[in-house]
Amino acid sequence: TVEEVAGSEAGMTYDPMKVNVTVTVTKDGHTLTAVTALPTDTEFNNTFKSSPVKVNLEFNKSLSNGTLNAGDFSFTLTGNNVNETVTNKTDGKVNFSELSFDNVGVYNYTVKEVKGNKPDVDYDEMTIAVKVTVTKDEDSGLLVAKTEMTSTGGEATDANDRIFNNHVVAPVKTRFDFSKVLAGRTLKDDEFTFVLK
Repeated sequence: TVEEVAGSEAGMTYDPMKVNVTVTVTKDGHTLTAVTALPTDTEFNNTFKSSPVKVNLEFNKSLSNGTLNAGDFSFTLTGNNVNETVTNKTDGKVNFSELSFDNVGVYNYTVKEVKGNKPDVDYDEMTIAVKVTVTKDEDSGLLVAKTEMTSTGGEATDANDRIFNNHVVAPVKTRFDFSKVLAGRTLKDDEFTFVLK
């Protein structure tokens, strides 16, 4: 019986086939003759499937004129059946869940900051287009991922910007000075009331 010894390579499926070989030896005088009987299928077929390739996306959050706290701002990652919202960490890091790819292809995503409702904050409207190209290395059979990012709009300083910049805007103080005139008699203190709407 001939069979393949299964190895331990990750992603390799070994052929479980067992081949029974019959060898018949005959003697004709002083000569031995061997005849081998093999089955029709004598090929051991293995398959290799690469483990998924992983991609981690990390961005940063900056807040000028204010204190950045964990969870202050939210960000979305959308595209290719992914719709995830995360918040910033205290150090400004913004990390999405690991992306996993088990097929060759091009995968496109969009990263944006969720505009909040703090009236004293100018939110960054920058959009980051993320393109992940997954290819197969023909020598190793492993999947390889190449990530390209392009930042546009909002506070983007260039196409490679990965920092979402928000600004705390100090309130503007102003003063209104008006005067009251009354014709026909003398004006008394606190006689009229005014409202600012």
